[in-house]
Amino acid sequence: MDQLTPRQHEVVLFCRQYAETHGFAPSLREIADALGVNVNAITGHLAAAARKGAITRSARTARGLVVHAAPDSKSATRRGGRRYAEAK
Repeated sequence: MDQLTPRQHEVVLFCRQYAETHGFAPSLREIADALGVNVNAITGHLAAAARKGAITRSARTARGLVVHAAPDSKSATRRGGRRYAEAK
């Protein structure tokens, strides 16, 4: 698996944490709102993460996102001086 960029790592980590909390994957809008970016940016980050083997997306299923890589929350990227995982 290719190395994820810090932002891709953050997106994948958010998806994993959301799925663990809610029992299903987040929507593109939920990811975008949580990370403070637009949906087009999230689409690009998820496409890159899928190419790198970190996730699988199903075009025919609502919320059809499965996280394969399990980024460690301790290595989460930093946002605003604190870890994203700790901020939530």
